[in-house]
Parts: sequence; C-alpha cells; structure tokens
Amino acid sequence: MKRLMLIGLCLFAVAASSTALGSVELFWTGGGEASWVEDSTAPSSDGVVAKLYWPAPYRNENNEYIVPNAGVRIDIPDVAIKDIESWKYYTKAPVDYATNLTFYVDREGVENYPGRDYDMTLSAWPDNDNYGDQWLTVDQATIANYNGSYVVWAYGASSPTWKFSWSTVQSSYGDGVVIRVALDKGVIGTNQTITTYVDDFSMNGVLYQLVPEPATMVLLGLGGLFLRKRR
Repeated sequence: MKRLMLIGLCLFAVAASSTALGSVELFWTGGGEASWVEDSTAPSSDGVVAKLYWPAPYRNENNEYIVPNAGVRIDIPDVAIKDIESWKYYTKAPVDYATNLTFYVDREGVENYPGRDYDMTLSAWPDNDNYGDQWLTVDQATIANYNGSYVVWAYGASSPTWKFSWSTVQSSYGDGVVIRVALDKGVIGTNQTITTYVDDFSMNGVLYQLVPEPATMVLLGLGGLFLRKRR
C-alpha cells in the first residue's frame, strides 16, 4: 500500500510539473520521423536533442501531393507578439538546412483556418548556407545574419508575406497572440531529403528544455518496477 501511495504521489507531482511548464512533444506527418538522441556537442547541458528527418515531397497513390514533416511542438502560455522581447533556439543541419521556428497565431476578429485555433503562422526561417554541420544559435537578432527572413501565412491569403526583422513583425502583427510554437520544417519547406537537429527553446527568458516528457519516463520506470515485482 505504501508503495502504491508513493507511486501515486510521484505521478501527481510529475503531472503538476508538466502542466505548469507546458508540454514538449515530437510529431511527424507524411513519412517524416522524429526521435530523441544524445549529442555531446549540443549547447544544452543534458545533451539530449531532437533528431528530425524530412523526406522529399511526393505524390501518393491518389496523386495527392504529400509534404512530409517532423518537429517538436511546444505549448506556451498565450503571449502577444508585441510582448515577446526575446526568443532563442539551437539548430544543426548537416546538409545546410536549418530548422524553422513556427509561431501559431490567433488574431482577434480574424477567421481561423477551418478546424484550427489559429488564423496565421509566422515562421522564423534561417538559411544555413555555408555554415554546415555545426550548432547555430537562432534568435530574433540573428535571422538577418543567416540570410533568413520571417514568412507569414494568413488564412485566406494566396501567397505568403515576407518580413526581414523582428521589429517589422511586431509593428505589423503585434496584437496577434501566439498560442504555441513548433520547431520543424515550417510552411515553406524544402524539396530535398533533410536530416536536422534541434535543441532547447526559450522565450522571454523562460527555458523550454527539449527532453522526453517526464511523465513518459516515470511510467516506463514504473513498468520495470512491476515486472520486477512479478518475478
């Protein structure tokens, strides 16, 4: 009984912690792959990073154009774009293609994408040209340094809008509320097969460490405990 009570308290603590910090989870679509791997060169202290594999787009048996993707989805407290003073993440792209940061944005009085809770995506799109297989720090000040840009897709628009500094993004979309972010291929994507890596993300000084969910790790540990007890 004591052991069960201790297990229950551990699960409750993990759940409460996860709720307070938000969730960090891998996702993939259309043949993309995502996994947690160790990298001793990673900027984070724990050395755990997300490995993302993006196959080239293809047409399926129904002649539908499929754009595979994989990334890390991060839930954050809702924050207006005008109130985002800083953001930062790390990316390594062995084939000269860096991971994008995509903000999912909801603007008041603007119709959302059907079945979605946002009406606009804003991608910070660094171009990793000439940097090669090394970790890059990408933040609101370095997009221009990496020959990058901000790409805005708004619901109902026939083409994207391009911005080239964080200040212009804030002046144009400041009241838009960011409801989550993702580190992934982004809305523009690539026609190549890419393997890239991404590490910790922070916003306004709050760190969202990219590691497997604590709850998942605890449950795996509990499974081993019960198996050992049965033996």
